[in-house]
Amino acid sequence: MLKTYLTIAWRSLQKNRLYSLINITGLAVGMAVTLLIGLWVWDEMTANHAFANHSRLADIVSIAKENGVPHGGEYASVPMCAELKRRFPGEIKDAVLVGHAPSALAVGDKNISSWGFWTQRGFPEMFTLKMIAGDRGALADPYAILISRATARALFGQADPMNQVVRVGGRTDMHVKGVYEDIPENTRLTGLGFLLAWDNKDNPADSLKNDWTNHHFSLYVQVNERTDIALLSARIKDLTKPFGRGGGEDLLLHPMDRWNLYSRFADGRMVAGRAEFVRLFSLIGIFVLLLACINFMNLSTARSEHRAKEVGIRKTIGSLRRQLVVQFLIESFVCVSFALVLSLLLAWLILPMFNLLANKQLTIPVGEPSFWLLLTAFTVITSLLAGSYPAFYLSSFRPVKVLKGVFKAGRSATLPRKILVVTQFTVSVGLIIVALIIFRQLEYSKNRPVGYDREGLITVEMNSPVLQDHFEAIKDALLGTGT
Repeated sequence: MLKTYLTIAWRSLQKNRLYSLINITGLAVGMAVTLLIGLWVWDEMTANHAFANHSRLADIVSIAKENGVPHGGEYASVPMCAELKRRFPGEIKDAVLVGHAPSALAVGDKNISSWGFWTQRGFPEMFTLKMIAGDRGALADPYAILISRATARALFGQADPMNQVVRVGGRTDMHVKGVYEDIPENTRLTGLGFLLAWDNKDNPADSLKNDWTNHHFSLYVQVNERTDIALLSARIKDLTKPFGRGGGEDLLLHPMDRWNLYSRFADGRMVAGRAEFVRLFSLIGIFVLLLACINFMNLSTARSEHRAKEVGIRKTIGSLRRQLVVQFLIESFVCVSFALVLSLLLAWLILPMFNLLANKQLTIPVGEPSFWLLLTAFTVITSLLAGSYPAFYLSSFRPVKVLKGVFKAGRSATLPRKILVVTQFTVSVGLIIVALIIFRQLEYSKNRPVGYDREGLITVEMNSPVLQDHFEAIKDALLGTGT
């Protein structure tokens, strides 16, 4: 039966090639745009999922009041870590502190600037770093440094970096005890070039073990499998109250799965940041697909008189209405399937420009079974959405009127099509207005006065004590260039 339906659908498409080509092209453009937006939305929603423990990781948010107004951020003091472990051993599997390290790395005469942390020994295991050489426990050595593949290549080229000496910040010599794979782009830690052992004497945190007021660190927590992060967050709220910091502070756990989408602090909690953009672009993707489907419906029903005789003859020889509905839906499915192939090709061609615009590194995951499963569901839903109205409308023709030649679409038949056209233009105008508003806002942000003359200004990061100790010499050299 299915083979018969597919054969009839294929013959119908061949008979109306130009009409079918227009329909398929319109659907393909809409599906390609929706596919690109879907890839962007999925990338935003799965940020930080490259870490195997992402569902059980969180960081500490500290909330303090200034002039009665709560201010919060993802920062912590050094003693918080030990106190959390002591108070909640059954709920917390591990907790590690992180502090920013000097960014200047040197091997012999080669100097590079990178980004890294002073961190406790549990960090590589907590974030499941993929080790190329060495092991995750290497930071137990106070003079150990773990470096990424990119950092190893920049410092040592093709040579073996293991056990080589790297000078950090112009004064601290560390030994390479491990090399890890570069952290994926879609994470907060992308670009992390190195990790330094926390217990090193040059770590500024060494003198802050009992200082509850210095909040220049980050604290990451891994909870046990059965621990509810929300319940634990409520329990740690008053953890620091006995230790001062003015009138005390409130703590909460910010789960890793919410880091990307809920990154803005307001009203005493972390609220939607990028989540608002995800919702907005999801709606835009849905509206674009809806426009393509409405266009398909309009083109299908506009040719109703050309297919009326076919419907009349098939009903006369015994075809039931439900059979005709299935037939027209299968025709829609065949059109959408062809449009899907074309949309994948369009998306593949446009993706490099889209990545440049969105500052992403998106790819079409053709090797993922889940992608094809979602694509199949997407195709079926689009087929039903685009083909349902034409199927029920065309199958409703009465054979007596059609075969007598008195068939004429009345007001009740044209009204839904008019509604679809009005809806199509309304959505189109709405999307154009939104695009213009966003463009004008971006232009205003780029060109608004900032209160000073930016022409000719540059920034030089003082990422090494060597630069800081020779500031005047650098200043004189720059002034002496005459530029």
